[in-house]
Amino acid sequence: MEMFLNSLFRFPIDFIGAWSMRNNRTNWNSTSHKHGYFEMLYFQDGQADICFGADLKQIKPFNMVLYPPGLKHKEVPDFGHDLNVICLQMHIDSTVELSSSFQVTDYNNNLRGMFEEILNEYQNRSLHFREIANNLCRNILYLSGRYMKNNQGRPNEIVNRCILFIHDNYSEHIDLEALARIAYASSSYIERIFNLELGTSPIKYIRQVRIEAAKKMICLETIPINDVATRVGFDDPLYFSRVFHQLTGLSPREYRKEHASTQKTDK
Repeated sequence: MEMFLNSLFRFPIDFIGAWSMRNNRTNWNSTSHKHGYFEMLYFQDGQADICFGADLKQIKPFNMVLYPPGLKHKEVPDFGHDLNVICLQMHIDSTVELSSSFQVTDYNNNLRGMFEEILNEYQNRSLHFREIANNLCRNILYLSGRYMKNNQGRPNEIVNRCILFIHDNYSEHIDLEALARIAYASSSYIERIFNLELGTSPIKYIRQVRIEAAKKMICLETIPINDVATRVGFDDPLYFSRVFHQLTGLSPREYRKEHASTQKTDK
């Protein structure tokens, strides 16, 4: 892959076209096939399994995958979810062959912006659209190579960085923008990757951490309920009580009473 990318500055890229592929099944070829050109897919929404013989890649939102010419593959989209995929096709006159596919995660939405710009250029066909598309395709490949070497773009590392920050700072104001700053990723990507990796949104995860901390404080009968709310990051005590009830099935006072009676019984 590195040799292929290093050769790009010496060889022309000839952009063919761009298409937006959605839930319409006729847009997808779910049989094993190959192309005589390079193809890049960017998944804005939805997911798919892509088979390369015995090799299987699971493609999720914010993933980009590239197929070189002649590589047999089969795309099996999950039509149970909304699909929004941009497909680019191009010829690359390189003497360095790329024999396998590669997949990267666009952790900062930079690839997405270039895919969308190419699609827009192709649809409008304004002056020099093809030259602009050629340059953007080259930039996509260079940036993808950087992502492949940059471990900070891996989803689990981004999520872990956010989790550590939340647990250390749950008493402070935390929003998606704050998580984006410390994770060096876009807020939309963080929201999406939390749902994919943890099955919940960042905001819901923050609430869960705060309520778990509140449960421990509520066990200390010397701390007023309103003070507990403030200490775990809730500005509004009424909202705190509502969230607490949603997650525990009890109001803060009911939880304190039940826990206090349990403590006395244990003693």
